[in-house]
Order: sequence, then C-alpha cells, then structure tokens
Amino acid sequence: MKNNQLYAIRVVDNSKKAVTSSKTFDAETNTFHAEFTKSTMSQLKNNELSITGSFDLNTDAPDLIDTFQPDGFFHIPIEAVNSDQPDLKVKGETLVKMPAPTATPVPQVVSLHSSPEELDPSDLVTDLKSILPQDKIKVIGIKQKEKFETLGSTTVDVVIESELTHVQGVITVPVEVETGSLSFESAPKSIDFGTVQIGPALVDVPVKETVNDLAVQDTRFLGKWELGVRVSKPLTGLVHKKPLGQLFYLTDDAKIPLSNQYQPVVGGGYTGRKEPFNVSGDWNEKHGLILEIKQGEALREKYQGVVIWSLRDVPA
Repeated sequence: MKNNQLYAIRVVDNSKKAVTSSKTFDAETNTFHAEFTKSTMSQLKNNELSITGSFDLNTDAPDLIDTFQPDGFFHIPIEAVNSDQPDLKVKGETLVKMPAPTATPVPQVVSLHSSPEELDPSDLVTDLKSILPQDKIKVIGIKQKEKFETLGSTTVDVVIESELTHVQGVITVPVEVETGSLSFESAPKSIDFGTVQIGPALVDVPVKETVNDLAVQDTRFLGKWELGVRVSKPLTGLVHKKPLGQLFYLTDDAKIPLSNQYQPVVGGGYTGRKEPFNVSGDWNEKHGLILEIKQGEALREKYQGVVIWSLRDVPA
C-alpha cells in the first residue's frame, strides 16, 4: 500500500457505518495503523470492526508470485492485532485479481478473401507488459479463423499470456480489408552477364548480377498475372557496333527465344503482402535469362542492349 491510498481505507462496524479513526501507514513494515478514541471504543463496545478499501500490489516484491494461485488471484496474507492485546492476532488473507497482460495493437492491411492464418500474430502486437517485473508475455495466437470476405474496417483478436501466471489477455487489432493490387515491387536497373571467355563452341551465359531484383507483388487474393519481356535493343558492341548472340529465357519446360515482340515467360498469382515474388532470385545456367553466343560471334569489347519487362493482369 502507499501513503496516498489511506483515503481509500474505511473502518466500519457491523451495520456498515463508518467509524472515525486516525490512519497511518508504515512503509518499512508494510503496516496499516488505525487509532480510535476511548469514547469511540466505548460506543462500539464489542461491535466487530471491518477494514475495507483497495490498495496497489507491491509488484516489486520478489515473493509476490508465491501468493498467486490457479484461481487467478494473489492470496495475500494479512494479520490484525489490537495494540492492547498484541499476542491476540487475527489472521486472514486478501484476494487481488491478477490483471490481464497488456499490449499495443499494430494495425494491419489485408487482402479481400485472405485468411487470418496468413498473419503472424507476433507482428500484430507490441509493447507487451505484465504488472510483474520478472514476468514475460508470450503471444498465443489469433482467435478468428474466418476469411476476410468484406471490404472495409474490421478487427482480429490476438491472445497473449503471462508465462508466470498463465493469465491471458485479448488485444483487439484494427484491420483494413482491401481488394489489393498488382505491381512491380522492383525491377533491375542493369543486368550483367559478366566477362565471357571467347571460345570455339556455342556457349550459354547466365546472368552474373542484377542491380535490383525483378520482383512482383500481387496482393489480390484471386489475382493472376503474367510477366513478359521484349528486346528493345539487341546486345551491340560499343566499338564495332556489331550485335552479339541471342537472348533466351529458360523455364522448366522450354528455352524461349526473345525478340522485339512481347513474350510471356513467367506466370503467377497472389504473393501476399509481406514478401514479393523475386523472379530473378533463382536465375542460373538452367533457369531464367541467358545469353547464347555462337562461335566466332564475340569480339573483345563491351556490349549493351535493352530489354523491357511488362507485367499484365490475366483472367483468373
């Protein structure tokens, strides 16, 4: 208890009538004292007194957790004694309910028809707190299982739990449901095939490096898309102005030649809102963009060309 809480403490008799007394609190011994005048005591005679009120838990006390019981309450022992009869003590306990842990909700944006299972519950709450300094709060999960089938504002409930007491709290998180969109998350500023050793045979050269990934984000849950490419300017030597090789796109099923006409090479759908689909992330000698160079075609110089990537919505 704290000194400024004395006003909340009342001493009443059997009829619930307040009894006038002076009250003090000794912080060192954690003891509450109430003193009554002789005239008051004479009027009360053998009337039983009750002390009522509320006080704050000493949450810094290391043994406070020892008083907690599975019913969700701290069972704090109390002891009352009359100063005229110090050996005659009345023992009991006061019950204080363990407050639910708290957290700050993190508003979310989701796609129409998507499911709460796509959300990471740990991303939906922050600043998790317990009244017990030694306690830790863990995220249990999201209560809702139904999909988001209506546009606009809604909520999801995240369950959190005290590791010390297992008391749970429910945090309501605002959610905005949108139709979603299709876009390039990023596109390469440059694609580098590196330095190629001139040889007597046909060679397929994979991409060595890209500046920025070729990545697609589709937050439409039922969306479908295709990614295509065309060669706007063939690879041409900067000195001799001669073209070099043929660009292809390798898939699991085909080696697709690229030209100045739009050519679809990759298809996909809903990517979710967290991670876009990184098209160029797994380009290698067996998959993705390659440069085919024929015998006698290459000269010792640098080559440059231009490809244009296009992203299109396609019927679901």
